[in-house]
Amino acid sequence: MFVFEISWEVCNKVGGIYTVISSKNKLMQEKYGEGYFAIGPYESEEHFIPEEVPELFKDAFNELRERGINCHYGRWDIDGNPKTILIDFNYFCREKDYIKTQLWNEFKIDSLGSDFNDFDRPVIWSWAIGMLIEKIRNRVDDPIVVQTHEWMCGTALLYLKMQKAKVAKVFTTHATMLGRTLIGNNQDLYSIQSKIKPEEEAKRYGILSKFHVEKQSALNADIFTTVSDITAEEATHLLGKKPDVITYNGLDFSILPKSTELDKVRYKSRTRLLEFVKAMFPRLNIDDVSLLAIYGRYEVKSKGIDAVAKAMSILNSDTSINKPIICFFFIPGGTSGIRQEVLSNMSSMNKAKAYFEERKEHIFLDLMNSGKAESAKYESDAPSIRCTHYLPNEEHDSILGLFNLFGLNNDSNIKCILFPVYLNGKDGILNLDYVESLAGIDLGLFPSLYEPWGYTPLETSAMGVPSITSNLAGFGRFIEKNNADGIVIIDRVKEFNKASEELAMKIKDFINLSEDEKLSMRIKARGSAEMANWRSFILNYYEAYQKALNRINCNI
Repeated sequence: MFVFEISWEVCNKVGGIYTVISSKNKLMQEKYGEGYFAIGPYESEEHFIPEEVPELFKDAFNELRERGINCHYGRWDIDGNPKTILIDFNYFCREKDYIKTQLWNEFKIDSLGSDFNDFDRPVIWSWAIGMLIEKIRNRVDDPIVVQTHEWMCGTALLYLKMQKAKVAKVFTTHATMLGRTLIGNNQDLYSIQSKIKPEEEAKRYGILSKFHVEKQSALNADIFTTVSDITAEEATHLLGKKPDVITYNGLDFSILPKSTELDKVRYKSRTRLLEFVKAMFPRLNIDDVSLLAIYGRYEVKSKGIDAVAKAMSILNSDTSINKPIICFFFIPGGTSGIRQEVLSNMSSMNKAKAYFEERKEHIFLDLMNSGKAESAKYESDAPSIRCTHYLPNEEHDSILGLFNLFGLNNDSNIKCILFPVYLNGKDGILNLDYVESLAGIDLGLFPSLYEPWGYTPLETSAMGVPSITSNLAGFGRFIEKNNADGIVIIDRVKEFNKASEELAMKIKDFINLSEDEKLSMRIKARGSAEMANWRSFILNYYEAYQKALNRINCNI
């Protein structure tokens, strides 16, 4: 049996689907052995290890090369190293108009005026993959399952449908295009989704082409899946198809620290985070500080970034809070280098540490604010540091704009810091990777307004750190459904200010817990996360594939 898993994010990290496929690949190989292959776009060879093309594929690759489609065979350079095919379709783009005409004639997909980079390229790439699968189908007798993720891969499925190829076609949407667009345009999706006319709304917002591909992929798949109960409801209303299977997103716990190792990882990461905080704010008493963080894409409303900023402003005006709170906004975006004052303060911290090592009889805190050694002095307390990097068009940055709107000036015990680069262990400031940073915080904040699943609260919990998420996140709904502990759910159906007030209250409740209560919550968070182990959730994919094979009367 062959399983071809297709995604624009194979060897191409641009979003959460990269995590989905990469984290479950070992279990897919365990189940399907030599028959499992990942297929993605040939963007570069940065995460790709080329290998000799197997005999099975040589003729198909050669035939496609004559059409302007170059197939590269090798391994995805991740844990598990799944066999991978990357498609270079640049020369095949000359057939763009033919492909779009076929899509109109067969499926009434309106792509007039579509953007080349945003729409045409993934459509052409996906169509080329459909041609590849068809040629493989003609050369083997084994059952074939084609797993496509999101609308970008949809035309592979539609091509195979047109050719009546005997392959089991599975389509998974991780978030509907229309749903994400409505939320991004301040529409109350969950109150209107059963009433709106999806086609009209898609046209209104300029996403009709993508909406058509997504809808037709759902309708023409042998099995349609999505990643959560809340997205299943959304897809039913907006795409006109109820998902056949819910394929929840899981984690591979074999690559994460064991429960017994979390304290050691936490100590190292928290120490690093506190060093950074002390470097930026040397007069701040960090003995009883709470470290909070929100991670995610730069989607201010969808990810609840605005709600976190508002909650911090509410806490900032709460005179009963006398403990320092640091809230990191780990939201990658465009930057033009680390701020000079950040580098200066980090340098001063390092000099002070070296001085302290030489003269351990001195008290570190006294040293930070004294003039005993010019090399260890800070140039300033720099309370205005709210972002670690220079930003292009900084005066128009949405997150810093929220800081200004809500009076988050870092002139009190509550401080907010935008960290706008990926945590890869080499950022030049924290030098922690994403997972390490999770272990070092006290509480994760993920009050999403739109979140089909929500890997961030799951990953945070897996590192033994409690988090707050919402009832409009797929993971949040899953936690509610299973009555899990260690993860707090807030109501994002509420009006924004009320939801922000609830978030602030939950943060305050957590901060006021005893150390024993926080430890208990960390243990429960890890236990709740383990319910989302791929070892359990992968069974939903296996079920989807078997159902798809049954639909085409194919026995395995």
